[in-house]
Amino acid sequence: MNPNFERARILYEQNRHTEAERELKQALAAHPDDFMAHNLMTFVLADQERKDEALESAQRTIRLVPDWDFAWYSLAYAEWIQEKRGASERAIEAVEKAIRMEPSKADYHNLKGEIHFGKTEWQDALDAAERALGLESEHVAALNLRAKSLVKLNRKADANDTLDWAIRNDPENPNTHANKGWALIERDQYDEALVHFKEALRLDPGNEWAREGLKNAIKGKNFLYRWMLKYFLWISKLSEKNQWVFIIGAYLLYRGVLALSRSNPSLAPLTYPIIIAYLVFAFSSWIAIPLSNLFLRLHPLGKHALSPFEITGSNLMGAFLFGGLFSGIIFLFSGQLLFLLLAAWFLLMMLPLGGTFSAGKDFDYVRNLIMYTAFLGVVGLVGIFGRIFLDNGMMFNSCVTIFGLGIFVFGFVANYLVSRRY
Repeated sequence: MNPNFERARILYEQNRHTEAERELKQALAAHPDDFMAHNLMTFVLADQERKDEALESAQRTIRLVPDWDFAWYSLAYAEWIQEKRGASERAIEAVEKAIRMEPSKADYHNLKGEIHFGKTEWQDALDAAERALGLESEHVAALNLRAKSLVKLNRKADANDTLDWAIRNDPENPNTHANKGWALIERDQYDEALVHFKEALRLDPGNEWAREGLKNAIKGKNFLYRWMLKYFLWISKLSEKNQWVFIIGAYLLYRGVLALSRSNPSLAPLTYPIIIAYLVFAFSSWIAIPLSNLFLRLHPLGKHALSPFEITGSNLMGAFLFGGLFSGIIFLFSGQLLFLLLAAWFLLMMLPLGGTFSAGKDFDYVRNLIMYTAFLGVVGLVGIFGRIFLDNGMMFNSCVTIFGLGIFVFGFVANYLVSRRY
């Protein structure tokens, strides 16, 4: 066995990825067709978030040993982490081929379940986890997958029992503690959830699932955010198709009630509360996360859980909220149209801003949305400038139309632009 490969394997097990990669490069320099080295390189690169390189390494392994089941498992893993259009389908095909070659490997069934979970196919994920546990009853990853799937299927008691059993068998597993925390959030037990999230982060400071849970457990104590969190948790349990059915259905209901109120003014007292409730809900669902991060900034523990992306979002939301309120107050005292228009611009811009910082995890993820939001902001300011300083009504009306339409369709545009990054 190549000594460089052996050292790389040990270094990888110690999570020393840079050093492991260096050893593997030396091993491959001496033996370019060493499929074991290429295969291990796949996981070393994947753990460093170098997804395209990991996929290339996995494909190289397949070319060298197309009849090795573990090579297809590695390819499935490399495809799964791509987060690109069609990647999950290719990952399913690869892992199913690995399972056909070697059906007794619990890891293979667990990965298949994780892929189904990412596709919001909860029952398929649970079935795969059950098959993995049938092969290896103490498979910690499969226990976690089973618990996550049960939560999504609203079988919370079963999920809780599964996680308790997993923690008793492996109390040092950070993912189990993170999943236990999320299960407790489902039960509104935020203080207990914090205990598990803290333990998960103690065991693995880079665990993003636990960090996200920690933030939501802290924010969930806030009465106003708690109801929005319940909505987020509820809609996350729906399949992707049913999520769209709900969103479009709610919008069509709003449009129908709005049309009814216009055609039958006598029904206005009944229809207006529905219309207002929908508008408040739609607006708050976009701004809730970045605005609630302002509250998190004041928490001694929560402030350390925010990423630079989230801090920027909360800063901007706070600034625009202050700008809108301040401009509105000046208008009340001065009566100047400029400040009324600025107040409207600041407050309306909170929707695309909030949506932008709710739709992704970093600046690269939402770069298309950032450009769209910036465009809307500039158009709105140009319209205000034309109305106040140039007295150009046509420019103002054109800009207001574009700005208003851009705000109105923001939700649909956001989903399209985020998907375009793939």
